[in-house]
Order: sequence, then structure tokens, then C-alpha cells
Amino acid sequence: MENTVFDSIKRFLLAIFISGITLMFAACGGGGEDSNEVAETDSDTGKLMLSLTDAEGDFLSYSVDVTSIKLTRNNGQIVEVIPNSTTVDFAQYVELTEFFTAADIPNGAYNGVTMSLDYTNAQIVVEGVDGNPQSATIVDSEGNAVTEVSIDVEMGESGKLVIAPGVPSFLTIDFDLNSSHTINMGEAITAELEPVIIADAVIKEPKPHQVKGLLERVDVANMVFVLDIKPFRFRNGRFGDMTVNVDSETAFEIDGENHNAEQGLLELASQSNNTKVMVIGQVDKNLHKFVATHVYAGDSLPWGEKDIIKGHIVARDGNILSVRGARIIRSTGRVLFRKAIQIEVSEETLVNRVGDGDSYIDQISVGSVITAIGVMTIDDAEDNIEQENIYLDATNDVVRIHQTTMCGTVVSVTPFVLDLQAIGGRPVSIFDFSGTGFTSEDDADEENYEIDTGEMSLESVNIGDPVRVKGFVADFSTAPIDFEAGTVIDSSSVKAVLNIRWQEDGAADVFSEITSEKIILNTGTNYLSNAHHIVRSAIFTDIQVEGETINLIPADVVGEDMKGLYTIKTGNGILVYADFSEFAAELTHLLDEGKTVKQLSAVGAYDDVTTTFTLNGLIVVLKN
Repeated sequence: MENTVFDSIKRFLLAIFISGITLMFAACGGGGEDSNEVAETDSDTGKLMLSLTDAEGDFLSYSVDVTSIKLTRNNGQIVEVIPNSTTVDFAQYVELTEFFTAADIPNGAYNGVTMSLDYTNAQIVVEGVDGNPQSATIVDSEGNAVTEVSIDVEMGESGKLVIAPGVPSFLTIDFDLNSSHTINMGEAITAELEPVIIADAVIKEPKPHQVKGLLERVDVANMVFVLDIKPFRFRNGRFGDMTVNVDSETAFEIDGENHNAEQGLLELASQSNNTKVMVIGQVDKNLHKFVATHVYAGDSLPWGEKDIIKGHIVARDGNILSVRGARIIRSTGRVLFRKAIQIEVSEETLVNRVGDGDSYIDQISVGSVITAIGVMTIDDAEDNIEQENIYLDATNDVVRIHQTTMCGTVVSVTPFVLDLQAIGGRPVSIFDFSGTGFTSEDDADEENYEIDTGEMSLESVNIGDPVRVKGFVADFSTAPIDFEAGTVIDSSSVKAVLNIRWQEDGAADVFSEITSEKIILNTGTNYLSNAHHIVRSAIFTDIQVEGETINLIPADVVGEDMKGLYTIKTGNGILVYADFSEFAAELTHLLDEGKTVKQLSAVGAYDDVTTTFTLNGLIVVLKN
């Protein structure tokens, strides 16, 4: 049964507990007497590029101290890979991955990871059912506040990381917040923690990567530059160097001015050493290098000089923009969340729409995702999410517009019209579309949201399909066209998440068949609360149907060019496999020992007709 009422869905989602985390590695292998070790070379160390990310969820802020990340070699040697205890807000890395450090570590194969977290000074903010930010406390299964936790993962034979000299290996730790918590929306909001880490040797789901740092040198001839990495909020400290590659498609913004790749690299070369730089790009896993898509430098990065607001525009009145539940980064480095913020812009505001060289303030409209830089009026001493009268003056500063993601069901294919359910993961009910139209009658209507798809083919899109659309909101006061699409992801490709949680003792008859190429899942009614849905583009499909089955099939088995990650958690132990047959054999073994299934989470694509879920990842949590 389809449920398209977002507020009801949100209450379901906040009650769901999925167990899962994603960890990505891209590594190169070596030879030798032991196939798991690297052949002897002139160098006994290799380069590890460590980064952090998160999966989509309901946390607006999850700021916690990462005190240690250790790797375990096959020979038992333990290697610490981060130089300092570091405060990380994992909730800010849903859409991208941030490079943390570049470490030289001993060559060889690594089969274990341990991440240690300290919650003493944690800042946890969730999105309430009304879309407003609410503070929360992380607790254990007994309801006690969590202070410290260490998370261990053992990588299966197919998922090991190999460090070799001369070629960097990439390791990304994805702390899947939504999958690792049960959120209890009482008077005092708590989130029960049961974390999982997954090791991925194939970069299962590539995300844009971000690196921040200080400029060390530029090599124009070879189209590369080198940064002294300064991750997260750090301004000092040594985190290693990152070589950034530039190609003909790389876009530069330096001191607020846009440049193409050739001009931008020359302009960057003219900057002084220690110029602040931020890069967004992609890891080329075949060539083992990082290629920039966007480079920001100089005054385009305030970095301690101005205040920053990041969030969605929920309303606009003239030159006053309203942002709800926004993240505030003060010039002091302090990060805050507030329920409502107003931003003032003017014709003097420098507007940069990512990927667009000619931008102006009317490109900022309801639904736009922005980063605004300016000077803020706020009382830092008042640590209150409900604090009002917060104002950012950006009249002589910068507003950067990012792509927005729209989720909904198709009302019409030609013209392309959606019944919107969410904008950037936020419920559409919090957005006020007044003023978006050429006249008030033309203002955007969330139930009939008109999208310009240009010359894009929509042959695979049908009425009623859940879809995800990425692009930019149309200029303010120009509707009836409400949105300019860059990408339309149809129902066959739109990300599907399967979340199931069984009663406390788990269930023994969850699977009717487990083979090296598929698992047949029995649906039923022995579920806990409302944790029995497939979610696609904010649309929930209830699978609480007795006697039905769902086929869980790895993407590479059905011919897709993608490897998945398959994880088993039992007690405090975590096993991660890049090979489905290894995973299936171990799962069968553990179930034969009498363990029951407590939770299941899958990510991939779902076909309603064949009831087939094509897997990019699968997590099964067992009860002893």
C-alpha cells in the first residue's frame, strides 16, 4: 500500500531502526609469498587517504569527537591513522565525503578497523515531525547516556584493504546515522545507538569528495596542485598533503570570480602560499587519483572571517530569505542550529550558482539550497534552538546556490508534473511558495509541481512512479515553470531502502532460501511497530503482507556494473563482505546455529511487478 502523506511517514521513519553503516575503500593489491601481503619494494610504507561520510537520515547535526581510527593488519599489527582527536559533524556528509587525513602507513593487507567516539561534548539535533530542529541525547539499550564507544569491524577475504607503495589507497568511513539509531520522540528526545561499520573495497556508491586546506604549490603544466589538508573546522595542525588533479571540466571560483579550468589554474598559481582552498571532486578508482570538479579559493571561502548559513530557502519576501532549521557556522568556528533565520540580500550580493557563470539574486527562490556568507546578529551565549530574531546581512557578501533534490510521484509525464513529497529531504509542508509565480495564481503548487526537463527522455517514466529530480529551482516570480531539471531518476533507478525490524527475540523463518546468488525474504506480520517499508523518493510501500516474498538479488548477478557490500552483525561482532557468496555462506552457518534475525536493511532498486530488490548493499542483524 502506498502512503504519500509525508508527515505520517516522517513519524514512521523516526521510529525505524535499521542497522548499517557504509565504509569505502579503493586499494591496489600486490604479490608475494602470501597473497594477502605486498611484495617487498624499496619503500615499506604506502599512502592512505582517509575520509568520512554519512548516509541519508533525520539528523541535522551529529557532532561527536572521533578520538581514534585504527587499522589492523593481517599479522596483528595495529596502526593509528588519525593524528588528533577531532570533532566531526557526521550529519553534514550525506551528499559528499570529506577527506580527513593523508597518512603514510606500513604496506600490507588490513582486515580490521576500529573507530572510537567520545560523546561527552556531543551536539545531537534531529528533525522533529513538524520539520523543526530538536535536541536529542544518545543512549544505550538500557537508556543510559552514551559517553564513549568503540566500533570494530572485521573485513572478509573479499573486502580487505591493501596498502602498496607509490599508489594511494582511499578509505572512507561512513557512519550511517539513521541506520544506527532508534529515535524516540518523547518529551525528552533520545536516540538509541547500535552502530555498525562496513568495509567496501570497490567504492560501491561513489559520492563527491571534498577536501579543504592551504595551498602549497601549483603545477600548471601537469594540471595539478597540492594542499596542506585542514579538515572540518581545523585551521591548524598537520593532516598530510593532498594532490588534486584538474581536467578541462574543472570550474574555479576565486575571490568570488568564476573561471574555466585553464584560467582558474593560472589564477590559483598567482595566489600566495597558504591561500585557503576547498575542492569538490571525484575519486578515480582506476587511476587512484582525485579529480576536481569545483575549486573555491581566496575570498570565496570566509574561513574564520565571516559567518555562514547553510540550508533550504523555505520562503522569500522581496530580498528577505527565510531559512528553517539551518546550520550556522560562526566566524569563531562554533556551529549552531536555529529554528528560523532570515537572510537579507541585495543587488550588490555576489550570487554564484554552482556550474553557472552568470548568476543573480532572483535565481534564489523557495526550495533553493544555499550557502550564505555575511555578518550575523545572534547571541552565542544563548544555546537555544528556539532562539528568534536571527539575521544574516549578506547584502555585500556571497550567496552560493547548490543543486536541489525534489522527491515525489509523477502526476503527468508531458508536461512533467510531480506531487512533491520532499525537498532535499525536508517535508514539503514547511515551504511557503508565495511569490514564486509570475502572478499569485501561478505560484508553485506542491501537488502539481511543474518541471522543465528540456530535451531529456522520459520514456521510462510513468504516472504514479516515485522519482527523484535534481537541478535548480526556477527564478523567483517566474512560475508556472517551477524547476529546471538536470537529472530525472525514474522508479527503476531511484534509490530504494528496505527497512525491517522484528520483535525483540527476532524471527527464525525470515528467509525461505539462501543461495550464492540470491535470498528469498518472507514478508509477514511479526514486525516491530511500523518498521516494515520500502522507501523510494519519500514514498513508503508497506510490505506487511503475510505469505508474500521478496527476491533479494545482488546487482552484479543481474548484470549491473556495481559491487555491493554485505554485512552481518551479531552481538558486538561485525563481518563485512564484498562477495555475496561469502556473505550467504556465513549467514547460513549462523542461522543454522540457532540465531534469529532481528533487523534487515537493504539499499538498491525495487521492482513492484516482480517483487525483486536489486541489492547494492544488505545488512542483517542477528540475535544470539
